[in-house]
Amino acid sequence: VTGSHTYYATGVFTVTVTVTDDDGDAGTASFDVTVSAPPISFLGATHASAKGVTSLTVAAPAAQAGDVLIASIDVSGTPTISAPAGWTLIRATASATSLTKATYWHLVGPGDPATYDWTFSASSATTAIILAYAGVDGSAPIAAHSGQGNGSSGQIAAPSVTTTGAGQVLVGLFTI
Repeated sequence: VTGSHTYYATGVFTVTVTVTDDDGDAGTASFDVTVSAPPISFLGATHASAKGVTSLTVAAPAAQAGDVLIASIDVSGTPTISAPAGWTLIRATASATSLTKATYWHLVGPGDPATYDWTFSASSATTAIILAYAGVDGSAPIAAHSGQGNGSSGQIAAPSVTTTGAGQVLVGLFTI
């Protein structure tokens, strides 16, 4: 006798199996099954850039419903950046008046578009990247974040960040 069940949540679950033979005799056994989250895996990335624009379209990387996307949008100057519907701002950092970096996350749904459009309140040079990850907790995909702006240097000194649990992935997004 074989059987299977797919679990859609992590945790410890009690499984009870009852088998009945042709004579009507039955036997029952119970045991605990521990379901762990799959490891986080990088799926791929897409990017786009343009000069003197008030919007930028970026293709969606290959992902499926339940995966998490992270977008980094870098714009010259300090225009207001408007994200597509369904994107949540993680952090926006302006480096004086020379550069604005905004980072967002998005939980992929079953009807997500093939492209995403960001708009800007002023014509700017801009570049964007979208990263796709599987195995991320879609209810709380960002455990910690940090950032800083430094418009007067061509060197990067990454600020520290401490993860809060096992199996997490650290993503660094930098602009010069």
